[in-house]
Amino acid sequence: RPRFDAIGRWLIDLAADQCEVTVDITTALPKIPGICPTTVLVTLQPGDEFLDADFCFVELSAVGDFVWCDIDNDGVQDPNEPGVPDITIELLCAGPDQILGTADDIGDQIVTDASGGYLFTDLLPGPCVVTMDQSTIPATKELGICPPQVTVALQPGEAYLDAAFCIRSR
Repeated sequence: RPRFDAIGRWLIDLAADQCEVTVDITTALPKIPGICPTTVLVTLQPGDEFLDADFCFVELSAVGDFVWCDIDNDGVQDPNEPGVPDITIELLCAGPDQILGTADDIGDQIVTDASGGYLFTDLLPGPCVVTMDQSTIPATKELGICPPQVTVALQPGEAYLDAAFCIRSR
């Protein structure tokens, strides 16, 4: 069993041989592994020390807000402007390589709730694009003055709650 110091460094005494060091990621929740490996294979000779079995974790992030009916089409939600349910919101975030537009990107979608709200949780920090699916706007409405897409660079542990979208009556 490893010994840990006050800042999370650990040390374990092993016999000379080939060893596999694996971190149990379930003990780190709600954090998840970063771009570091979760397993390190080491071959030790008698008297060897290996001090580079390092692991890293990141705090998950979230992004969300709401879709509302912008009656005066000014891009600001006023008290009398209600949320719009049943609008599909799409999310595309960079994967572990932290670059949008590559094979490891992570996509998701959600539908706004009865008050027009939505929230994507458990996201890797990094760049994300949030898009309102305009094909789900009701027939009596159209895109308002707000842009239909928001790009955000999520920080570890951040809950970015300002990705709002507006529609208006035709």
